[in-house]
Amino acid sequence: MNQMKKKILSVLLTAITALLICTPAQAADTVPKQVVIELEAVSEEKEHYLPKEQADYIVTLKNKLGPSWLRVKFTFTGKNVDRTFSDKSLNIQDGWIKQGDYFYYTKKAEAYTDYTVVKGVEIPDIVPSGEGASVTISVYGEAVQYDGFTPDFESGEPWKGAEIKHASQISGTSSYCSSGSSFTTKLITLYSSPQEKGNPMEGRWELADAKNHAWKYQNSNGNYAKNGWIYVKNPYCHNKEQYDWFHFDKDGIMTVGWYRTDGGVWYYCHEVSDGNLGMLVKGWHEDDQDGKKYYLDKKTGIMLSGWQEIDGHSYYFAEASEAPKQTWFWKRFGDTGFGKWIYDCLGFRSYGSMYVNEKTPDGQRVNEEGIKE
Repeated sequence: MNQMKKKILSVLLTAITALLICTPAQAADTVPKQVVIELEAVSEEKEHYLPKEQADYIVTLKNKLGPSWLRVKFTFTGKNVDRTFSDKSLNIQDGWIKQGDYFYYTKKAEAYTDYTVVKGVEIPDIVPSGEGASVTISVYGEAVQYDGFTPDFESGEPWKGAEIKHASQISGTSSYCSSGSSFTTKLITLYSSPQEKGNPMEGRWELADAKNHAWKYQNSNGNYAKNGWIYVKNPYCHNKEQYDWFHFDKDGIMTVGWYRTDGGVWYYCHEVSDGNLGMLVKGWHEDDQDGKKYYLDKKTGIMLSGWQEIDGHSYYFAEASEAPKQTWFWKRFGDTGFGKWIYDCLGFRSYGSMYVNEKTPDGQRVNEEGIKE
């Protein structure tokens, strides 16, 4: 009998929404304005699965911050197989209903609460029809702020009219072997956003350009990490057993410095070649370019804004609407193909920068350390 083992695959997805501050007195006591959700999948991995076999597969959606509405979508794409998975193979739990392509959670998702989406999956009767048979599984998750919006679950579009500021997706491939109709699985290792921990990728680092300190990462199958985040061991770190998050662009080049997603979410990757180059930074960051302090969520690395409770103190970080103009610009270095975000607007406040020794937009005051008085 094959030895079974549990492995955890987590997908961090983040939805950023604008939230009005109701009263000055409440501003510093509420949860962060960002909606942060973590999708965790715990699966039983065996060397082979048989058709119609029930596999342990539990998908949990963790609401890490403020109250929200949640939905999830699964898509399946086959290559050289006679049929593939569908979401009908998933044992969806109570509280979730399907409308259109999405499964919607019909109740308020409370802050700091976990919700089970799937508990078990039936392996379909699949026959490989050629070499390289595989199925690619993509998972999409989205959230909107709970306040000020009520879904209509009787309609075909429960979220009609809701503005989704940010969404995450992740894809992975299961490879099929030719012995009968059994197959083996390969866990997903490329993430659209970082989280507290992830499924480690095994491979090797490759120096693409020594002059520009440009690195690539190749997994054990010979594929380069591109357009996403990976969770890998950093052999150049002082703690050689430490795993960290690294981002790679569409060309497979490791990101250093600030990184902004298409949805306007900011992260910061260490940009000094001291053994931690490219590592996702979490917590406080004082930027060398504009001299301002920023705070990056300790679990997700997301740059936070608005009022935040940090180590027992209240701080205020500029909202996007409070930055009078763009202050950071993407600039390329000649014809090298490399570039980074540059602060190029002296005297103007940047999105996410901490207020210091001044009044906040809601009329409260912070001292020279940024702490609310």
